[in-house]
Amino acid sequence: MGFSYYLFIVTFILFPIIGYFISKHIKKIFLNRYLKVLFSIFIIHNSLFYFGLSLKGDYIDYSVFSLEFLFLSITTFTFYNKTTSFSRFISSIGIISMIIGTFIGFIGIWFFIVISMDYETDKIITFSSNEKEYVTRRYSFGFATTSDTRTTFETYRVFDIFTLEYKIDETDFFGSTSKINSSDENLKIQILKSNEIESIEFISTDGNKFSKQLN
Repeated sequence: MGFSYYLFIVTFILFPIIGYFISKHIKKIFLNRYLKVLFSIFIIHNSLFYFGLSLKGDYIDYSVFSLEFLFLSITTFTFYNKTTSFSRFISSIGIISMIIGTFIGFIGIWFFIVISMDYETDKIITFSSNEKEYVTRRYSFGFATTSDTRTTFETYRVFDIFTLEYKIDETDFFGSTSKINSSDENLKIQILKSNEIESIEFISTDGNKFSKQLN
């Protein structure tokens, strides 16, 4: 069980409880001021993430998404006793989300042990191409009862002077159909450029290759 499993449990089971106590024990003026600031930060983060720009690594972004659920819990209980239509709408959405999340959380105590494998990097490959730096993270999903194993490679352009990375590709390989050995510990990845068109190429040590054009 890795970081993502424990974060999942904390998010959906503990954060609604923590959110309730925060909303009841912190002054409303102070709370409302910082809820607006946090809301702006989360909107900016989610917008950048949607367009492929994220903080380096997985766990920071996972943690931000987790804190958004805590933010939802605090906001829900803060608006709960207010009588305006907007407040009732916000609190209703929040209550429904927390009920669903808590239900998923209790099921996930056992089930997410398997699901969380899909969110844990099992290999990181760093490489340079065309004087640019890249990192590829490998995720493997499959267990005893599955008929096949899926391996996902997410490749990012990284910038030395920033803590940001830009997602340029996501490629899935399935063990029964893939031409390359995706579990190869010496798998080589490179970015090729021809006539201003870039492509990514995966090369396993058995000589097999797979390439695709980048958008």
